[in-house]
Amino acid sequence: MHPPVLMEQSYSIIKQSKIYLNSMPFFKNGTHERIFLSFACGSLPITTDNLWVHDHFKQGEEILVYRSNHWAEADEMVNVFLADNIKREEIIRKGRKIVMENHTWDIRAQELLKQLKKIKT
Repeated sequence: MHPPVLMEQSYSIIKQSKIYLNSMPFFKNGTHERIFLSFACGSLPITTDNLWVHDHFKQGEEILVYRSNHWAEADEMVNVFLADNIKREEIIRKGRKIVMENHTWDIRAQELLKQLKKIKT
């Protein structure tokens, strides 16, 4: 675990981390930038389960999820995937591919411009 830091400082810390434990219990059908940032920095996100994550990633192949407030599940995943470098790196590679192809800020900006053009015309 790492004490709180400014967002700008977090990038170098995440790049040094093998696993990024993410909790977002209030996001029932959405996500947080932390998942994308984790993959982009080469760290495996283990995150709370929700509909959005299931729609965009294959559990156990492209991301790891645990049920909200089921800390023993998260703890077990952390231990298993810290010990299994090959499987951890495989999931990171697959998840990062999804993020870089679909969820970067550049892609979001392009989508926003398309929507604005539709509104304008």
